[in-house]
Amino acid sequence: MELVPVFQEIMDTAGGIAPIGYEALIRARGSLRVLEAMEVFAAASEFGGREKLDQQIQAIQLEQGLPLLQPNQRLFLNMPSYPVHEEYYAALSPYASRLVLEVSEKAKVTDAQFYWLHELHKTGAEIAIDDFGVGSHNLATLTKLQPDGIKLDMSFVHNQDYETIRKVRRFAEDWNASLIVEGIETEQEAAAVMDAGVRYIQGFFYSRPQEAWYYWL
Repeated sequence: MELVPVFQEIMDTAGGIAPIGYEALIRARGSLRVLEAMEVFAAASEFGGREKLDQQIQAIQLEQGLPLLQPNQRLFLNMPSYPVHEEYYAALSPYASRLVLEVSEKAKVTDAQFYWLHELHKTGAEIAIDDFGVGSHNLATLTKLQPDGIKLDMSFVHNQDYETIRKVRRFAEDWNASLIVEGIETEQEAAAVMDAGVRYIQGFFYSRPQEAWYYWL
């Protein structure tokens, strides 16, 4: 399997629609579907193990994603959901001020991961909780992470649970965190989410994951 990095724009709706950055994702060559974490894990044996594969993915996402960024934009990277060696985090350090590090709410964060996330945060990286609302992170974890952003799981949009979205927006504001709502696929969903006071949105309605060359056209 050949893995290909793809990038999806994350939009700011204040004063018009404009990208604040790109989330780096991965898919198989010849497929239009982004791979889930477990599918990437299943392919790890072809690449010498899971951690080696994640390092290869990280390197190519940085190589292709960073040149896409305008001065006020960031590259959103999904952090591994299992403990990795410090080399993985050290490789991010030179680019920290251009990155948002996404930590899935479904992941169990170790003390070592907390340490490296905070070290990268000190050098300019932002931290975001991904898949918010469907995982197991509690207030103690949020207190330790002190996230700059919260990415609400797309299930809330698909279930048209806009009142909960409004409440999560207020929750994020109380934590001084930006809320990004994922899974926007229609004009109606975009309008409803913006009506709930959400500024940052992500989804197929505005941008599908594309290879880097697409954004240079």
